Amino acid sequence: MQIKITGRHQHLDDDVRDYICAKLEKTLHLSERLEYAEVVVDVTKTNQRVEAIVHGPRGHSFVAHAEGEVVRAVIDSVEAKLAAQIRAFKDRLVDHRP
Repeated sequence: MQIKITGRHQHLDDDVRDYICAKLEKTLHLSERLEYAEVVVDVTKTNQRVEAIVHGPRGHSFVAHAEGEVVRAVIDSVEAKLAAQIRAFKDRLVDHRP
């Protein structure tokens, strides 16, 4: 599983990159069929914006973004949104008939 991390208008520290990788690795274990992920961290004067795109099977993409003042809190929010989308996708694939 490849994770591409990009910092827009800033240089990301290694500890932030490691934090992003750790969070996404945990999320990507929800499904074995996910192919790769792209994360963009954008900085404005007052906010940090994180956008994550996870590419899944058969052309499905899961997109989540959030804004806030603290980078780690924003990353946590994006990770939670991605996990919810992936769980919903997996739930639709499962046949729930008794």
